[in-house]
Amino acid sequence: MGDRFDHMMLIAIASGVFSSVMGTYICYHIDGSTGGCIVVLQTLLFVMVMIFAQRDDSNAQHLRLKQGEVCNRFDSVPTGQEIPGDR
Repeated sequence: MGDRFDHMMLIAIASGVFSSVMGTYICYHIDGSTGGCIVVLQTLLFVMVMIFAQRDDSNAQHLRLKQGEVCNRFDSVPTGQEIPGDR
């Protein structure tokens, strides 16, 4: 979702504010626990991000394969290229 630290901070702040405000609002209307509603909303956000992140990762992996770069998930250098200093 964010490759830079400042973007990650903005995403964290936005998700925290959203979860807190909406959790409090939902808690008021269902007469439930405020903390419980906030935690459930944060969990739902986390699950949604995990689902979309996996889909984006598979799309990125498909694009790398389409461009001829065969990469193992744990390799930092695509196969077929020399690693500097490895002779």
